[in-house]
Amino acid sequence: MYLIFCWTLIPAIIAIIDCIIFLTMSKEAFDAKYNQSKLPVSNYQQALSHPQSGADEIKKLYEMKERGIITQDEFELKKKMLL
Repeated sequence: MYLIFCWTLIPAIIAIIDCIIFLTMSKEAFDAKYNQSKLPVSNYQQALSHPQSGADEIKKLYEMKERGIITQDEFELKKKMLL
């Protein structure tokens, strides 16, 4: 549809509206709409509640940090708790 109406500037107007919507959307709403394939927080907490060896847990936490599921601060905090 964008290609059909590109000469009318309708796609530009829609893009501006989408931009405003994205800028005003909360992080939680954005994640719920566009990042459903990522690991939910409840699974993250569940994974940490079943302790394995400390090295395995730290490796799992590092992988979560690399995927962007947890922040560097969360990684450091959980690592300190395990050590």
